[in-house]
Order: sequence, then structure tokens, then C-alpha cells
Amino acid sequence: MRLATASHRYPVHHLCERLEFVKACEFIPYVASALERPDDHGIYQPVRLPEVPEALSVVSHSPSLALSHGLMELDWHWAPPRQEYLAEAVSDEKAWWWRGHDGMITIRLEDDEARGTTVLMQFAACPLENLADYLMDFRRLVAWLGYERAGWMAPLHPDLLPILEATGFQRDWEHAMYLYEKVHPGL
Repeated sequence: MRLATASHRYPVHHLCERLEFVKACEFIPYVASALERPDDHGIYQPVRLPEVPEALSVVSHSPSLALSHGLMELDWHWAPPRQEYLAEAVSDEKAWWWRGHDGMITIRLEDDEARGTTVLMQFAACPLENLADYLMDFRRLVAWLGYERAGWMAPLHPDLLPILEATGFQRDWEHAMYLYEKVHPGL
């Protein structure tokens, strides 16, 4: 079982601890403007339905997924990548291979009256040494899709924050999001 809550919701933290939930991860929302480049063709290629098992393998074995405790963001629901989640993203045309099959990305759209639509990355799946290129290319994908804002609920990790800032991402909230989890006693 997992529960996401804001870092300033102290009564929820105390309740989680009392119910023996453990804080598994901390996330901070980061945003950047889309980054246009005329030669974007070939960076991202759509994932096809028959490729979903391969995509799941790439994502599941990606060292960058470990930064987020092995979980993907599903609109305030966090879960390990599963074939059905990736198949849904492929069907919705929201899943792409990155630079051949070096990585993969799925996105979701978040609409806000005041700020418009933000394209949110659900997970990062690429070699860690390529994460800066991956994030810059994500900003290009957002522009190619016709949107102006890229976002990622980024895991709080000391090695990740300088990369986010170097690639033009800025913190979007003053608070963080805590992810608590508890393993069912029968498992």
C-alpha cells in the first residue's frame, strides 16, 4: 500500500508512522519550458503495442528508475511499471523510445486553469550518465507535441538535483511530496 502526501502535512505523517507506514521516497516537482530544435526527428520514436514487453524490460532494468524507488507516477498514484500501464500509454500515443532503444519515456498531461497544460514525465528510463541529455530531449519532445511546459515529479536525490538545474528545470513548489508505503503482512 502506498500513500502520497505533501511534506507540510504533519498530521498525515504522524498517522502514517503510527500505522507503521515507512517513508519510501521524497519527490519534488520540477518544471521547464519546452525547448525547440529543428532537427528533433529520430530522438523519439513511438513505442508500438507489440513492443510493450521489450519496453517493460528496458524500463524495469533502467538504472535511472532506481532513483524513484522503482516506481512510476500515475497521477498521484505510484506503482512499479507494469505491462498494462505501458500498453495504455502506447494506446494513448504517450510512450516513446528515446534515441533508438537507449531509453524510454511515457507522459501524461496535467491541465491547470492558471498555468495551462504541463506535460509530465512519468519516469526516467535511461542510463544515468545520459540523464542530462534525456531531460533536454524531454523538453524538445514537449515542444514537438505542441506544449510549452515540461514537468517531472523528480525524486529527491543529491546527484539528480544539479542535473535538473543544469538542464533548465526549476523547482515548482516550495514543499515536497512524501511517499509512504506499507507491505501487507500476508505478502
